[in-house]
Amino acid sequence: MKITYGTTREKALLCGVFLLAAVTSAAILLREQLLSFPYLALPLYLVLCALVLACLPTGQPSGDLLSRGLYRALPALFLMSAIFYVSSFTFLTDPSFGFGHSDLLFHFSEYFALGLLTARMVAPDMDRMHSLRSLLLASSIVLGYGLLDEIHQGFVPGRDPDGLDWLVDASGGLVGILAYRVLFTGPKKLTPG
Repeated sequence: MKITYGTTREKALLCGVFLLAAVTSAAILLREQLLSFPYLALPLYLVLCALVLACLPTGQPSGDLLSRGLYRALPALFLMSAIFYVSSFTFLTDPSFGFGHSDLLFHFSEYFALGLLTARMVAPDMDRMHSLRSLLLASSIVLGYGLLDEIHQGFVPGRDPDGLDWLVDASGGLVGILAYRVLFTGPKKLTPG
């Protein structure tokens, strides 16, 4: 069963994803004993994202252009800013997040979510004419953002850009974009009138 864009059900799902990410990041920080600023700001930021999304109108075609644009773009922009935030500080311990000596699962999952939300942001509808264009645009945004994130990490003390991380980011993002195509139906086309 596909989830329809712009419905209360979809908004509840988006808010739930941000709340789940907040709980997961809080649990990881607790496990790694990183219970200080700036680490604890991440789960609080994700909860704030969920609250802002809950207050937005659902983005139905009858809503004004600004409301529809915010409803479409804010989830992806919130996640991009959370990724930037996490990349901006140095970890005091090895950021394995309980997955052995690699944080690759963390990279994959955050970019999977970004791919899903970016595909949702750029897909004006799901008809064939726009399908390839929106797929390429979403892929370009996610791949470019992953590259910028790795470059940004080169300027953070104690962090280094890593090509393997970027490849995992890219694959997670592309899988997320494809998952959007499978799980969601796009917004209905606006008819003049």
